[in-house]
Amino acid sequence: MPHVHNALHHATRLQDALRVAINESDASFNGLERAGETLTPVLDLWSRPEWALPRGEVWCARKLVVAAGGAGLFASVELVNGAGSGILTVVRAIRATGSGVDISIDSGVALGVVSTNRGIPIDGRFSVVGPASKSTLVVGQLAAGATNAQDIVLGTVSGVESRYPYVLPPGRKLFMVAAAANTGITVTVLFSERLAGDAELATAGL
Repeated sequence: MPHVHNALHHATRLQDALRVAINESDASFNGLERAGETLTPVLDLWSRPEWALPRGEVWCARKLVVAAGGAGLFASVELVNGAGSGILTVVRAIRATGSGVDISIDSGVALGVVSTNRGIPIDGRFSVVGPASKSTLVVGQLAAGATNAQDIVLGTVSGVESRYPYVLPPGRKLFMVAAAANTGITVTVLFSERLAGDAELATAGL
């Protein structure tokens, strides 16, 4: 095999995405060996949302309404990337209304029951119509101090929080918990999922 100094021939997913992006249907086409240096200035595979699916990323959203649970209980939505899932879940944006919401990432056991609430893919080309994410969302009521991580507080009662992309490897959970007890909240979460590389998980100690 001839030497390819940018080693693009190893990046099969990028090559597949490039073929789709330039409308090349022949899978045997091998004219992309130097695409990294010839196309990057004008073709950024990460800049356009319609190229996420060819890259192997699934973007999902879900809106959940949680009623007030009573004295001493905090309405919550818990996004769970299950242990052994083999994926990375990246939370891109959160909208919370009805109460201030605290956010924390927790590595402990999921507090909610097993949930069938899944994200709905927002790309109409996805093979499944309806809830299809591997990550699940659990609606619940938590006692004070139930999570184990430092909270990051949304500064507004109603708005979009997208300044922090929360990255959840397998076995991690993101808790969105009402700042005040016995109040209801509505939470909408936008997140993406993709297969995690072995090196990524090894770096994280997983």
